[in-house]
Amino acid sequence: MDRSNYLKAVKNEKDSTIVEHQITKDGVQYYAWGGDEYSTTTGEEKDKDNEPKRKRVWISWSPDGRYFTLSRKDNRSLKPLWVINNVGSSRPTLESYKYQMPGEVDSTETELYIFDANAKTPRRINVSAFKNQTLSTWTKTPDKNSYKEDYFINYWLGTNEEFYISRSSRDLKRIDLLKVNINGTVNTIIQERSNVYLDVQKPLLIENKKQLVHWSERDGWGHYYLYDTNGKLINQITKGAFHTEEITGLDPASGTLFFTASGREKNEDPYYLHQYSINTNGAGMKLLNPGNFDHQVEMSESSKYFVNNSSRVNTTPESVLYNSNGPKSNDIGKGRSVVTFCCRLQISGTF
Repeated sequence: MDRSNYLKAVKNEKDSTIVEHQITKDGVQYYAWGGDEYSTTTGEEKDKDNEPKRKRVWISWSPDGRYFTLSRKDNRSLKPLWVINNVGSSRPTLESYKYQMPGEVDSTETELYIFDANAKTPRRINVSAFKNQTLSTWTKTPDKNSYKEDYFINYWLGTNEEFYISRSSRDLKRIDLLKVNINGTVNTIIQERSNVYLDVQKPLLIENKKQLVHWSERDGWGHYYLYDTNGKLINQITKGAFHTEEITGLDPASGTLFFTASGREKNEDPYYLHQYSINTNGAGMKLLNPGNFDHQVEMSESSKYFVNNSSRVNTTPESVLYNSNGPKSNDIGKGRSVVTFCCRLQISGTF
């Protein structure tokens, strides 16, 4: 349905003037459109008025709203796994779901589709490479602390014409980063290969979406690498005997990347996280929140400030507001036992 009809449905879902269009008609149980991870929709779920329950479809939209992606998998041939729930009720209950046990053969693969919202038609995209592979469509990170109407809409990571997904083998020893065009073409831009389990993180698009920051364990440590969007390696950004954890911000004007990492500071628990900054060319790495504590960071949308929550098991938690260059801006919650606040405060530290 379009926006005007959606607003009608928000007020009264049974409004007879609502116009909606059915896009697919071939969904069945265990091979459904928009079901759970096992493509399961039974049609038996009821709402409070005993009407068929509507379920949210986990799709990713293009920024202009013309297209969206949706995956589907045929799990009808998989055998069920039985689980007994014996906690929380007077009698145990039995639950079953489709599950592939080690050694069992699955003859179907996850399918990826691009839907044209205007034509209301799907196009299946050929992304097959590994047997029983897993697909992940990367989505744009919503603006921090934003409560706009589109906050809960998933926009794909990319442009109006192309988006990025990851493709993983079942043993997680092969991971590809793919760029998919709305015309159906697929380009493998980065390949990760290992004889052990590999992790994967969402890439960060920078330089007006002409470059991306990619996370990899290829040198034995989790580090960031700078690529162009055609898959050409520009340079390694971070390096050394430590583990980078999460990108927390970016200053596009200076090309400064902000991230958390562990294991770099001497004489500390190697699992303690700290906040760092570095230029995307790999120069000028800087520790921004020193202190022999575990640090949890929340950075402002502008990447000019961050709130640093630090503690150990034998210390009082402390919250401090930092400038992005490191010096303390103000103490927010020093000495408080609660370091997460549900209130509005100014950069000056005033509530």
